[in-house]
Amino acid sequence: MSRWPLAHRTAHLAAERLRIDQKIAPGSLVDPFESIKAAGLSLFAEPKDRLFGAYFPESADAIGAILLNAELDLVSQRHTASHELGHHVLGHGLQVDLTTDQFEESSAGDWDLTEATAEAFAAWFLMPRRNLCAALAVLGLTQPVDAFDVYRVSLMLGSSYRGTARHLATTKIISRAAASKLERVALGRVKDRLNGNDFDQVDRRRNVIELTKFAGWGRVIAEPGDRIILDDEFWSDRAAECPNLVLVGQRDGNSYFDVTCSAGGSADVHMDPPQGRQAPTVLSIRSPLVGEVFTELIPDVSQMV
Repeated sequence: MSRWPLAHRTAHLAAERLRIDQKIAPGSLVDPFESIKAAGLSLFAEPKDRLFGAYFPESADAIGAILLNAELDLVSQRHTASHELGHHVLGHGLQVDLTTDQFEESSAGDWDLTEATAEAFAAWFLMPRRNLCAALAVLGLTQPVDAFDVYRVSLMLGSSYRGTARHLATTKIISRAAASKLERVALGRVKDRLNGNDFDQVDRRRNVIELTKFAGWGRVIAEPGDRIILDDEFWSDRAAECPNLVLVGQRDGNSYFDVTCSAGGSADVHMDPPQGRQAPTVLSIRSPLVGEVFTELIPDVSQMV
């Protein structure tokens, strides 16, 4: 058996077992940071030039710990956290990952089995097949039609665009050929098309979130600087009352908001449509993690990375 099929087989079982052990509800947004806490590990983030993440197993004088790069965006931190959690669950021992874009790399064939299995664990943990199907169902689909649909699914699951395209193929929802074609799409152009030309362009590192399309999906995460699009019919008035959403313009029955939040801050915006329309949706505004998130006794990483 080649490296990646074996990695996915091992990781799939391990991720599913952890989800069951931690009683993570199926079809819902996964919080890898809470899973790290539930696993009894410390979690902290520091600015590192080249660091993807690191896992430090339990020792005589410290509990196990995971280090994230504080300079990564939140989606990348979620993936990093899941990847390093995979090292812990799979018993890999000390791991220091010095590549900051592993999930986006096309040269994954160069990885050894340890890294491949941790990477596969991150995909199966964040994007189990039933969650992919549930997200597509919210969009009224069984398969994505185009890159816009893949991007929407990635926003619902808090995963990367290319990682989502690849895992849609791994879970046999789409073909490998379709996934390869979707991976080649320039995500910045997708965001520009969603934003339109009437307003200031969004930094292409930020997301454009059509929150109205996600009605019925319990929780969607957003970062400061993201742009939110809401249907004027019943959501924009509620959003206008939120100090974390700043109106930038209106067009074609939609209102466009920019997300704001203090560094290290967070806020939950409850978007409750009129009774009987759709289930409530929570917009969870989160800044990337910085510093000690939760910790008891952590190793001195300054001497290790």
